[in-house]
Amino acid sequence: MHSKPTVLIAAPNLATCLQLERAFKQSNYNVVTTHHEAELSKQIQHCVQRACVFILHYQYYQNLAQPLRHSQPLLLLVDSASAELIDTLPNPTSDFVLSQAAPIEIVTRLEILLRRRRQAAPSNLAQPNSPMTASYQALALTGAEHALLELLAQHPNTVLSKEYLCSHGLQRTYTPGERSIDVHISRIRQKLTDALGQPSPIKSVRNRGYIYSPQHEPINKPTHK
Repeated sequence: MHSKPTVLIAAPNLATCLQLERAFKQSNYNVVTTHHEAELSKQIQHCVQRACVFILHYQYYQNLAQPLRHSQPLLLLVDSASAELIDTLPNPTSDFVLSQAAPIEIVTRLEILLRRRRQAAPSNLAQPNSPMTASYQALALTGAEHALLELLAQHPNTVLSKEYLCSHGLQRTYTPGERSIDVHISRIRQKLTDALGQPSPIKSVRNRGYIYSPQHEPINKPTHK
């Protein structure tokens, strides 16, 4: 049994803070909240001395005078517009979630992030016989990006639907019309292109989903779920 860290929640909306505080306390977390941006730096300085994780509104994160430590777990709350503006999350133990998500979903997303952080053992992405080569290990992937890339690599030349990627990669239910999968995949593809110096092996298949095709083989397999 892992002891649960203290969670610092900071968002401009008081109701959001109170709802998240209630949800995390129901899940047996110690919680510190603030909806005043002026108080945030002091709260962070206090929390970094302990085993804390941070749930920050994207607006507050952008305005931080001092960046968080590279190893500090961080979940950013973003609106649908801001989600497409986040170029690079600060470290591999960070992720983002829509601020409109239900509190219990935000609790679940943080727990997934913490579980991935604990599971630091090498994954399929780092194995010599994996379809992923050593070049991929240099990518600064977020937890969600790593999960999606690994899932795609485990099903080469097979179209995976957004519903499947969301369910098996992000561990949550896909909402028709949402763009979180597209945003994550877009960033992964850009990082792969930059790292490999060639087009990304992840391709979009119109109205079906995404496919990982390292040899750029013809798409001849059915959509997976």
